[in-house]
Amino acid sequence: MTIRKLLFRYSLLITALLALAIAGQLVLDLVQKKELQTKAVSDQIAHEVAALVLLTNEWSVFHYERIYQQWEIQSNLVKKLINQNNPDYNVLKEDLAVLEGSFKELMKTSSDLRKDLPIDQKHLLTEKQEWLVTQNQVVSQAIIDKTFEISANAMARFERLQDLSSLGLILFLMLVAVVIFNASGKLTKRITVPIEKLQSRVLEFEKRDYKNGINHEEEQNYLKNTTDTLVLGRAINSMLQAIQNSVAELRKQNTYIKTILDNIPLGVAVNKLDEGGEVTYINQQFEKIYGWPAEVLTDQAVFFESAYPNPNYRRQIKERILNDIESRDPEKMRWENIEVTTQNGTKKRVDAQNIPLFEQNLMISTVLDVTKQKQVESRLIHSEQRYRNLFMNSPDAIFINLNDKIVLANKAFLDLMKAKNLKEVIGKTTYDVFDPGCHENIKERIYAVRELGKNIPYFEEKIVNLKGDTTDVEVHRSGFLMEEDKAIHVILHDITERINREREIEKYQTSLKQLTTELTLIEEKQRKEIAGNIHDHLSQSLVISKMKLNDLIMDPLTEPYTQKLKTIKNHISDALENSRNITYNLSPPILYELGLVETMYWLIEKTEREHDLAIDFQTDFEKTDLPETALILVYRSVQEVIYNIIKHARATKVNISFQNKNGGANIVIRDNGRGFDVAYLKAKQEGGKSFGLFAVKERIQNMGGQFRLDSRPGGGTTVEFLLPFAINSLTDGNKNITG
Repeated sequence: MTIRKLLFRYSLLITALLALAIAGQLVLDLVQKKELQTKAVSDQIAHEVAALVLLTNEWSVFHYERIYQQWEIQSNLVKKLINQNNPDYNVLKEDLAVLEGSFKELMKTSSDLRKDLPIDQKHLLTEKQEWLVTQNQVVSQAIIDKTFEISANAMARFERLQDLSSLGLILFLMLVAVVIFNASGKLTKRITVPIEKLQSRVLEFEKRDYKNGINHEEEQNYLKNTTDTLVLGRAINSMLQAIQNSVAELRKQNTYIKTILDNIPLGVAVNKLDEGGEVTYINQQFEKIYGWPAEVLTDQAVFFESAYPNPNYRRQIKERILNDIESRDPEKMRWENIEVTTQNGTKKRVDAQNIPLFEQNLMISTVLDVTKQKQVESRLIHSEQRYRNLFMNSPDAIFINLNDKIVLANKAFLDLMKAKNLKEVIGKTTYDVFDPGCHENIKERIYAVRELGKNIPYFEEKIVNLKGDTTDVEVHRSGFLMEEDKAIHVILHDITERINREREIEKYQTSLKQLTTELTLIEEKQRKEIAGNIHDHLSQSLVISKMKLNDLIMDPLTEPYTQKLKTIKNHISDALENSRNITYNLSPPILYELGLVETMYWLIEKTEREHDLAIDFQTDFEKTDLPETALILVYRSVQEVIYNIIKHARATKVNISFQNKNGGANIVIRDNGRGFDVAYLKAKQEGGKSFGLFAVKERIQNMGGQFRLDSRPGGGTTVEFLLPFAINSLTDGNKNITG
């Protein structure tokens, strides 16, 4: 095989190795770039979701419509990031959908709260708002935790690929050196072997002449010298040609290697290990990372002064690096997060690693720009710290349940448990915290969170603090992954004050109901007394006066005054009739003598006569068997509704029915009047401007009954009472009167 073929063969091998190394490096570079992009996007998602949480917490400060517009912009940005073609983000889509739906519901609730609603409905909406805000925080924290996990996994893969890239570069350089060394050995062999063969043939020629007795010493010497000169010249020419070819090939290979080193994403520099540390090679990426041209970085001293302008920092870094190199331990020659300064004063963060070649008196330095990565990590740390502060300083008590043990808790939880520090609660089971009466329900809820993946809304439970005292709390549970295990995020809201307020309100309402009933009965008692006085005194006096006038009219002596006396008699008759009406209006005696049904007949006939109103009355009852208190309250309620129809409805027809229903009495009063907006009436009642139907409702509810009002403008009005007590019914069917 010729020298040219030998070199050609090895040049092809080196070229193939170079192509393989370049292809491998490009693939690694693409994968590393993708992992860095995954980490960067994950960090950005965490940052944007954190911004969403802040917007969620501001719903009560700013106008909800403006907050929703900002939230929608921020949410669309998060969705755009998540919807990139990366399967790692698929786990975030469902949580983001939940977060979006919850926030929209929060905004709708905020809108509803601005409407004119009853106090109890506003209270329910406020509680719903608090629950939605907490749910948003929980879901947001789950998204952030998942993005942290995606980011950490991507960074771990990137570091493994980086190590693989460095190892591949070193192996490639070693392999090229071995090939070149092997090629040079075969080249020497190809030159020396022909010379040795030629010398051997000359010796054989001399031996043959000597054996034949031929003595041509001078000719032989001349021939030998001439032959040696020719052979040596040819050998030298061959060797020079081979060397020239080798140099050309090496220059070509050097160009390949330099092209690769200049374009790899890793900064590479080579300097001598002696005291001066002269720099012999710097690639383009090294210049770009450090921000200094190769012409400036001529030796070790200049490099340190340029990259580390601060004297104190330079001294610390230089001592550390030189000491680590002196140790000859490759593991120590790896430095992370080193701050360097470029020629224009820009600060950067780099990770560096040195590869010493002590036998060759060389040091290969590799460097990677991690400025953006460290910035992202810094933002993540800041974000994590911010959410840790939110967690620790939350006004609601929070703890993390992992494997049925408390592993983390905030300050509010310590205060709730009367604990001095975390050590007193960490490691306790969740059952140690709650009252034994809640354990069975808690077990079911933990199973629903951990095994079924459900979020458990607020439930009222009791906790037992370290001093043995119980506290009423609302508890919310949601699951998330922590250290690759299923953990439960538990939020406890102390509702002791709320329960005390509710009890006070309930007590107040009970007292108010009793007072309302007592006032009605007192009013009725006064009515009855006034009616009795009118009947017993005024009416009797009028009757006696009328009788006396009759006597005077019949007396012949008063004949001249007969007409005047008759006029007086008519006035007394009118006064007597009015006193009877007043008596019946104040407290109809028929109510106490004959009962509710007969009184209804009287009231309907009187109303039809006086107000030109047609009333259809149907009843299952002939008489009532009710206590006096219930009798008065029911009659006055029906009377109040009829008076309301007369005053406001402009109705021409009214339907009234008394019927048995579910063991009680069902009273329905329906008119064909102009109707009204029920919500408007409730607003007037809450504003203290309307008491008629409100008083009726209170009376019915005080008796344990139910009150229903249905009306709309132009559609008439229906009032229904459902009383819990029975009224004796007829045996021969309904009784009906129609006016």
